[in-house]
Amino acid sequence: MSTRQNALPPVVDAATWRRELADLRVREKAATRELDAIAAQRRRLPMVELPEYTLVGAEGPVRLAEVGGLPGGVAAASDLCTGDGVEGDRRAVRCDS
Repeated sequence: MSTRQNALPPVVDAATWRRELADLRVREKAATRELDAIAAQRRRLPMVELPEYTLVGAEGPVRLAEVGGLPGGVAAASDLCTGDGVEGDRRAVRCDS
């Protein structure tokens, strides 16, 4: 037997397949709910006030809070950790205006 043949799942009847699919869907829905809960918790993380930043562009200096043209300015979020959870290494920065 080749490796490819060993890698294929077993052939089963339709009832067995439907039962296993239903079991898998239960796990998938639970995983989706957990990921949604994690995302909601991340959105509720407290904020940290940042110092004033001035950016210089083609039209001259502008405060970071004024970028985006909205009354609330720009909200920037940074995940401050390395792959092993050590603070200080900026891996991702998100900005919303």
